[in-house]
Amino acid sequence: MASPQHKYLVKISESIDLTWLKPAWQNLDAQNSRLSFFHSWQWLECWLKSYNPDALLVSAEFEGSIVALGIFGKYQEHRHIFVSSKQLRLFQTGVSHEDQVWVEFNDFLCHPDHINEASKACLDGLLDSQYGIEEIVISMMLKSRAHELKKDFAAIVTSMSAPSFRTDLQALSASNTSYMDSLSRNTRYQVNRSKRRYEDSYGELKLSFATTKDQAL
Repeated sequence: MASPQHKYLVKISESIDLTWLKPAWQNLDAQNSRLSFFHSWQWLECWLKSYNPDALLVSAEFEGSIVALGIFGKYQEHRHIFVSSKQLRLFQTGVSHEDQVWVEFNDFLCHPDHINEASKACLDGLLDSQYGIEEIVISMMLKSRAHELKKDFAAIVTSMSAPSFRTDLQALSASNTSYMDSLSRNTRYQVNRSKRRYEDSYGELKLSFATTKDQAL
């Protein structure tokens, strides 16, 4: 599907042809000097082949040249028991264990001269498309970029959250309990099994502290 958005021609496809996408991606990537590894073709190709996501490919053309590319995983979000939302997630599948490999500095791959306008055109195209999208999620985006997008979209929410874990080491020390003993029986079993497998393959596991730069390296 193709649609004009402002001065851009936005195209949306459910088919991701790697033969076509590779040169288009690499050509646009080469025009950028400051991008993260997660914008490289090496990363993208690995991600696509590993997860084979149910996704939409969106592109924006300006005067016949592609100036923006993005891949959005389709996901049906359920929350508060009865609330359901049809989502698109930029470079994510929506499956939590697959998305644990965080895409840092997440964003469209854009030509430097078209970052804001081409991104907006792509998002407008997705929201106006036939797919009935209710939410678009872009995780781990730079704060400055998120604020730029907020200027053009009224119903936009930014949040900073991630699951975290803690262990009260003082409480363990006070009760003379080891960290391993504080874990569940199943977790202790998994840790010990992993330890045995590593030692079978590589020898005894040892922990040592580097005292020089050379040792650290």
